[in-house]
Amino acid sequence: MSNEPLIELRDVSVDYGQFRALDSVSYRIMPGEIVCLLGGNACGKSTSMKAIFGQVKLATGRIFWKGERIDQRPTVDRVGMGIAAVPEGRRVFARMGVEENLLTGAGLRWRLGPLKEDLDRVYALFPRLKERRHQFAGTLSGGEQQMVAMGRALMSRPALICMDEPSMGLSPKLVRQSFELIETIHKAGTAVFVVEQNANAALKIADRAYVLQNGKIVLQGTADEVAADTTMREAYLGRAASAPGHAPEDLKVASG
Repeated sequence: MSNEPLIELRDVSVDYGQFRALDSVSYRIMPGEIVCLLGGNACGKSTSMKAIFGQVKLATGRIFWKGERIDQRPTVDRVGMGIAAVPEGRRVFARMGVEENLLTGAGLRWRLGPLKEDLDRVYALFPRLKERRHQFAGTLSGGEQQMVAMGRALMSRPALICMDEPSMGLSPKLVRQSFELIETIHKAGTAVFVVEQNANAALKIADRAYVLQNGKIVLQGTADEVAADTTMREAYLGRAASAPGHAPEDLKVASG
């Protein structure tokens, strides 16, 4: 594993008018890691994702990809460098077939090799998608649509996949399935940055975690350290601390 971060945000701030959505935050994701970003609504999680993809202007700070500064590069360049997204709500193309959806993720990497190799890889990871490859994506279950969104991101052969609220709108069973899928992607060699409110599910699979409050990082460390932190659990969850790695099933960062 390389000692150089895949991506690093250094002292990044983002303003929406007079409101500071992010205040001098610094994140780094190393090759092969799963890193989660936790926090309630309007704390800056989605803005962090937008900053990575160049969808918001930075007030301060810099962003680096494999040591190269990219915060002044357009979104298309960043995606082409190997950063892919699984957006909040999955956003599949409902009136397109599963395979058509997957192929939309390959738009920037057609020169890297035959698309069939990438489709075969996605179908090997998610056999159910191969069974439904000609079915409209809008007719799939929530869990199956999550597979489509993840498979579509993998079609670009990314080094890093950023996932925005992968558990949103899913039943507890499908939440577990969604995070199992994230582990599957990770084991296949892709680093993952997970933006989540569901702290329990995210911390179970993550290597490290950051916690945001009002646009500032208030806690960071290994997943076990963050799960066991009494301050976090009382401030965000209103519960007593539990043993590292054994957070209760209903552990969820409170909104607000």
